[in-house]
Amino acid sequence: MPLQHFGIDIDKAALTVACHEVPGRTERVSNDAASIDAWLRRLPAHSVLAVEATGACHQALLQGAVRHDLPIYLLNPRDVRHYAESLRRRTKTDRVDAQVIARYVAHEKGNLRRYLPAPASAARLEQLLRRRALLAQTQAQLRLGCSDLALPAMDHLHASFKATLAALDEQLDALVAQDEQRARQREQLRSIPGVGPLNSLALVSLFWRLPSITADGLIAFVGFDPRPRESGNYRGQRRISKRGDAETRRLGYLAAQAFARHPVGRPLYDRYRQRGLSATATYVILARKILRLAHALISQGTTFDPQRFAAACAGT
Repeated sequence: MPLQHFGIDIDKAALTVACHEVPGRTERVSNDAASIDAWLRRLPAHSVLAVEATGACHQALLQGAVRHDLPIYLLNPRDVRHYAESLRRRTKTDRVDAQVIARYVAHEKGNLRRYLPAPASAARLEQLLRRRALLAQTQAQLRLGCSDLALPAMDHLHASFKATLAALDEQLDALVAQDEQRARQREQLRSIPGVGPLNSLALVSLFWRLPSITADGLIAFVGFDPRPRESGNYRGQRRISKRGDAETRRLGYLAAQAFARHPVGRPLYDRYRQRGLSATATYVILARKILRLAHALISQGTTFDPQRFAAACAGT
């Protein structure tokens, strides 16, 4: 039987479903496990699904598709938006978005990676890290936006944030400590100058969810891969793609800054700066080096060797 490609635009209340092979027709399905399960059972055996990543709204659909052994693709909303713009779609509704997603997966699934569920503990670690990042970001916004409010309630609020973050850190530490392999990986990563407790957790989460990822793939997944802008004789400024998780990328940048202050990393930082690179560009390069180091340590099961690193960087 021929494949049927279904695009799903999703929100908290419902799924709007379009089939690429049946133009113009859509249906609505309640966004709850029972309704999704009933809809999935009605689908033809040769069905391919695609949905945009939308916070937690798509989780029930992903879990249902995995249970029914249906291939499903979790799409980057930015990619779908650019694709819709290339089609010159002049409207944006749930119905149109579902049709665009269905067309996108029908034509591009050869370049996409099918969603595969992570182990339960790895998924829990990722979820806790995301919650912690949200709390830390909210706390920072409150400190900046409400710094002029001299109220006792604000002090209690900041103390509450601090206590909540500390409790989350304890949960994160305990979760990784329960798995001997992940605990060992974390210690290996902590041996890299600049990689601290939180950064090591983020990297452990990546290696746990993506065990077969390459070093280049890791850099691209985080969003530190360079994007050239060239045409004919024109050579534009290179920028990083920023396609990965922003919090992981932020932690990597902070790790690079700490690495540049360490006696092992300082000579390398100075060398790049003497070549005329900006501080930002140099930190990005160092962040990529840290990711390559992390991949090598996890692959080889070793810890960071300063002498070996210095010798390898002598000709860099």
